[in-house]
Amino acid sequence: MVSEVSIQSSTVIGVSVSRRNVYQLLFQCPHERLLELAKANEKAKTTLFFYSLHDVDVNKKRISGVYYNSSTGRWERGLFPYPNVLYKRGGLSLSSEHMVKKYLKFQHQLAKSGVKMLNYQLGFNKWDLYKHLKKTTLRKHLPKTMQMKSPKVLEYMIKRYPSIYVKAARGRRGKQVVKVTKLTDGSFEYRYFNGSLSIQKAKNIVTLYRQLKAYFGNREIIAQEAIDLIKINHSVVDFRAELQRNGNGKLEIIGIPVRVSQTNSPITTHANSYVFEDFFADYMNYSKNQIQTVKKKVETFLKNVYLEIEKIYGPVGEIGIDFAIDQKGKLKLIECNSQSAKVSLCKAYDQEAVDSIFLNPLEYAKYLTAH
Repeated sequence: MVSEVSIQSSTVIGVSVSRRNVYQLLFQCPHERLLELAKANEKAKTTLFFYSLHDVDVNKKRISGVYYNSSTGRWERGLFPYPNVLYKRGGLSLSSEHMVKKYLKFQHQLAKSGVKMLNYQLGFNKWDLYKHLKKTTLRKHLPKTMQMKSPKVLEYMIKRYPSIYVKAARGRRGKQVVKVTKLTDGSFEYRYFNGSLSIQKAKNIVTLYRQLKAYFGNREIIAQEAIDLIKINHSVVDFRAELQRNGNGKLEIIGIPVRVSQTNSPITTHANSYVFEDFFADYMNYSKNQIQTVKKKVETFLKNVYLEIEKIYGPVGEIGIDFAIDQKGKLKLIECNSQSAKVSLCKAYDQEAVDSIFLNPLEYAKYLTAH
């Protein structure tokens, strides 16, 4: 029998996770980043619980969530009212018509109740975001991008650029990314990372287009100019910046981890990660003054990206921003992440930065509740 949990705080945060994450909590084997969030709550002192859509009762308007019971030292189930702040950490699987209807009803109830959203509930559509940002001062930082509706678009992009990336307009970075290069004999090579590096070939544009469409299925896809990334030996380098609003609603840059890809991989997913300053000192041989100059330029760029996104989609507690510095030293926006996993920062940065990145969302939730 699951009993109601006594609410001790004016800020009740429901963290949306996968069903698997919920079971891991109940087996007392929490995912490390959910554990960090729970540890941060010892300081924030909100009412924090984790749930999946399966745990929501839309008729009784309550959730059978999992929380850390400090009295017993165990993760336990408890009945919670709908939260006043929702934090999405993944896990949405609309595998049936019933779950789709349930999700839509739940979202309608949350909106009607005035529940605040700590982060954006849907991932960004890369094509929509590109069209919006192209109208701003950030357009000089955007790699040329086109919606890939026909072989003609693919042909145009391949003729114009030595290499291009073909991506799902929606989809997590790395999972739906293919790098295409034209070879000297007129054929094409395309490579993607799906557990391991896969390299395929196509004889002509029509065949290439057909093979790419087969790979992406019925997803909307875009073709994007490949940025001439900084390279270390045979590895490419890019950056994942973590920006958040704090307990005063102020914007902070928590860290700018540098990601160095696996050898010859087209993407930096599963990369080695480094602290921004350490990378430029150790690998690029920059002086302290040079590092400060490039960091200041990067920080201005990142804050501008964040603020422009808020103009489009509304105020938000956090965004992960993927960007690059090309061989000419120009800043290029790769993509933005509404639900950053924070992997690179946790791998590269010290415990103080890790503590901040998990505490800030909870403190910002308190700020949202008070305003």
